Amino acid sequence: LFQLAEQRSRTGNPIEENRFALLMAHYYINQTQSNHLFTNSLYYPVYAYKRQDIARHFIASAILAISSNKNLAQLLIVEKELQDAQQSSGFSFIDLAADKAGIQFGLLATQSEQSARLLQRKMQYSTDYRAFIPTIKDLPENLSTLDFQQQYSSIYSKKYQQLLQLIDQRINACPIYQ
Repeated sequence: LFQLAEQRSRTGNPIEENRFALLMAHYYINQTQSNHLFTNSLYYPVYAYKRQDIARHFIASAILAISSNKNLAQLLIVEKELQDAQQSSGFSFIDLAADKAGIQFGLLATQSEQSARLLQRKMQYSTDYRAFIPTIKDLPENLSTLDFQQQYSSIYSKKYQQLLQLIDQRINACPIYQ
């Protein structure tokens, strides 16, 4: 998609081409086998770290970032995880990492013509999702509200903020963001 966006950007707007590429990726990733948009074509689920939810979180957050702004997107992803803590899925720092990476990816794709073109070039040489989704190794997940409060107290606690910093470091270490 980003190779096509780069080709189309030669005579067009790279920001708009990247928006379109992200929207098409979102539509594809979030469809289901029984309800896929591309009729007469095979559907292959998209995975990151052997999990579909990570790819879905990533692309949904990228779309959120290009549709609103970074602060609103970050507020919404944390709120969603806090709501998940009250339900069976629980609070997940893995989901949060994918969300935060998606936001950064979306911003890089649309921040300026220069960043849009840079992302297009970098994506052409990326061989897999590890170029833009950080490792999820050892990140806590499935935390109930009680577990979250016992371990982190709140989203303002030092321990929580340190884990967010670790996630941000992992994202910034990904080749796409360097």
